[in-house]
Amino acid sequence: MKNVNEKTDLQIHGNILLCLLVLLGMAVYYYGLRALVTAALSSAVCVFCDFICVKMRKRDIELSDLSSLCTGLAIALMMPASVPYYIIVICGIFATAIVKHCFGGHGCEIFSPACAAYIFAEICYSSEVLSYPKVFDYPDLSSAVSNDLFPSFSKTMQTASAAPVSDYEMLIGRCVSPMGTGIIVLLAVMGIYLMAVRISSFEVFLSQTAVYTLAALILGTGAAKIKYDLCGGMYLFVSIFIICRNAPKTLKGRIIYGICSGALIGIFRYCALAENPAVYAAVIAAPVGIMISDREAQRKEAAADAGAGSDSE
Repeated sequence: MKNVNEKTDLQIHGNILLCLLVLLGMAVYYYGLRALVTAALSSAVCVFCDFICVKMRKRDIELSDLSSLCTGLAIALMMPASVPYYIIVICGIFATAIVKHCFGGHGCEIFSPACAAYIFAEICYSSEVLSYPKVFDYPDLSSAVSNDLFPSFSKTMQTASAAPVSDYEMLIGRCVSPMGTGIIVLLAVMGIYLMAVRISSFEVFLSQTAVYTLAALILGTGAAKIKYDLCGGMYLFVSIFIICRNAPKTLKGRIIYGICSGALIGIFRYCALAENPAVYAAVIAAPVGIMISDREAQRKEAAADAGAGSDSE
């Protein structure tokens, strides 16, 4: 997909990588060395698999391509700190070989490799992917951990009458959640930064959040739990790093894309009762963004042809 700005690919993924590393640092603080090992393994698998696929397709290796590294980190941060290593390896191979290279490699993907790999893992290994250790309950480095595991904060809030943590604990990520997607304060800072440098789209985020909030009021449990829905289910992480980054170029296109993604998140959350609705919405909304971008390109090309025709006359 095309981005909302004209920055180089290295600038885009360099900034994203920086933000993901900040989130990883906080994950290591909360979950210990296992978070670092999981992220390193995920990144290594994605980079190595990308190298093999590029060689098999007889293409040139681009040393400036950081997309596989970003995908590996994103997959790790979306997982619980207790996830078995073999799932991380499978996700890395699936994201790179299937989602990325089957559609033509970097720049030609239809879906986010990280989100598609997460959905694959959640469907195939739901008990391992949807069970989480508590913050500061550092899992050991063995593949199968011995720590007690719990449902996520997002899952708990689907049925709970009151939040199990305070608002302060929720904002700083001291609740049961994936390693890097529940630290709301940091995610807000990362979002503001990426929108300020025009890597993520503010218009998409605003329209998407407005529609998702409206869906919560109409289909959900009312205003009392809106803040928990916006802070859970990987909403901020996926929105900032995936949905808002793959936006059409025109203002109208970005607003339409944001409305579609917000509506999909609401449907998955309140109709399908999905624990992480933003991940599913990101994958389904991706073709919508591509379609809007293609229409914009066609109109621009038609306008250019019409202008060239009038000049020739």
